[in-house]
Amino acid sequence: MQDCYASVTRATHRLCNVCRMKRVLLAILCAGLIGATANPPSLAQGKRDWSSQRVGTFANYTNASIGDTTVSEIIAASADGRTLVYTDAGRGTLGFIDITNPAAPQARGTLDLDPDPIDDVTYSLTSVAVLRNQYVLAAADTSASRVDVSGELVVIDLATRAIVHRLDLGGQPDSLKVSPDHRFIVVVIENERNEDIPLPQVPAGYLSVIETAGAPTSWVRDDVQLTGLADYFPDDPEPEFVDINQANRAVVTLQENNHIVVVDLPSRTVVTDFPAGTVNLSAIDRTRAGAGVPNTIALTPEPRQRPPRARRRGLGWQPDRHRQ
Repeated sequence: MQDCYASVTRATHRLCNVCRMKRVLLAILCAGLIGATANPPSLAQGKRDWSSQRVGTFANYTNASIGDTTVSEIIAASADGRTLVYTDAGRGTLGFIDITNPAAPQARGTLDLDPDPIDDVTYSLTSVAVLRNQYVLAAADTSASRVDVSGELVVIDLATRAIVHRLDLGGQPDSLKVSPDHRFIVVVIENERNEDIPLPQVPAGYLSVIETAGAPTSWVRDDVQLTGLADYFPDDPEPEFVDINQANRAVVTLQENNHIVVVDLPSRTVVTDFPAGTVNLSAIDRTRAGAGVPNTIALTPEPRQRPPRARRRGLGWQPDRHRQ
C-alpha cells in the first residue's frame, strides 16, 4: 500500500495552499480552519509576518480498505473550513475528512463517481473544488483514448453525498476553479497529447466556463477557444492550470505551448495573452548520478523538438492586498 498523509496546518492569515506530492506526502496549509489576525498585514510587512504551525496529520489509507492503493493528489476545503475533500487517483474516488477539530482529523469515507464500474468507461478524477458549503465539484476524465476524449463535471451534494448532476465537458479535463464570488466554475479542458507522437495533435484544448445560477441541472457550459494564441503549436493549445481573481478574470497556463492567457469570465473573451519565456541552462549535471547515462532531458533544440522553454505548469493571482 502506498501511504499518503494530509498534514493540517494552522496559519496566522487567511491562506489556503495545497502542495501536491503523489505517493509520499500531501501537505495542506489551510487557515480557514481558524481565525485570521484582527488586522490584515500591510504591504510593508509582507511575508515576514506569515507563519504556520502543523496541528494535525491524517493518514489517507484510513479512508480505504486493507490492500488498496491510495494516491491522493488534489484537495479542497468547504467554505466553513470543516471538511476536506480530495481526489484519490489510485482508487478513482473522492475522499472526505472531517477537520472540525484540526488537531484530530477524522476519516469520513469515500465516494465512487463511476455510475457503472463494470463497463469499459474509466472515471479518472483530475481535480476537485467545493462550491460554498453546498456542492462538491469533481472533474472526471472518461476518455477512451487521446483522440476519443470525454469528461464530466460531477456535482455532489456535500451534506448527503448524493450525485445531483453530471455535466458533459466535451473533452478531457484537468484542473478546475471556483471564482471568489462563487458565480463561476472554470474547468480546464486539456485534451493532452500522446507523448509518442509529435505536436500538433487534435483535438485542441479549451476553457469551459459555467455560471452557477439556479440548480445544477440548469447549468450551461460555455467554451472559450484558445487556438491561434501561442507561438508554439497555436492550433493545439493544451491548457493545464487556472486561477481566478476578484475581478472574475481567469489566468490559464498553456503548458506545452509555453503561453499564458487571461480570460474575462462574464464576457467569455480572451483579454490578453503572452509567452511564458525561455530558459537557458549551463554548468549543470547532464549525467545521471552513478549511472554514466546521458540525461534524457535535452537542453538544445533537436529534430522534432521545440526550443528550450520555461514550461509553466501552475500559477496564481497575487492577492489584492499585496499589490503595490
